[in-house]
Amino acid sequence: MLGLEGQCADGVAFTLATAYVASLVGYGFAGKFALRAFARLCNVLSPHGFGGSPINVDHISPLRLACAYVLFSPLIPLATIVTWLRPYIIWAGVRFHIAGGRVSAMYRQDASGEWYTKPYATSMEATFKDLAQYQLSTDGVLQ
Repeated sequence: MLGLEGQCADGVAFTLATAYVASLVGYGFAGKFALRAFARLCNVLSPHGFGGSPINVDHISPLRLACAYVLFSPLIPLATIVTWLRPYIIWAGVRFHIAGGRVSAMYRQDASGEWYTKPYATSMEATFKDLAQYQLSTDGVLQ
């Protein structure tokens, strides 16, 4: 046949390897399709984009997505276990404490590295003020 000997002689291992590679390629193309859909959705919902330009995912190839899947998927069980065991998650420099399946507190770090939090009302007030100033400046009301 192809000169295969040993375990590959029956073709089962070769067939399984081929199916695995084909499924990875399919996963890469499906991931690329999903990324494009999400980018279009983000660009429609926020036409100004991030940093003034629309989101573009053309630089991410399906092969890159398939490789990322192979390299990062073994870490998912570990991340799940760590998430179950710790009562908090640190994301983008913010520590979110979780109780009862919901975020119960948020802490940020100050310049000295100490964690601090603000009351909910104070935090929301500052956020809405910043959002209003940003909106007024983009509308040309504030110069």
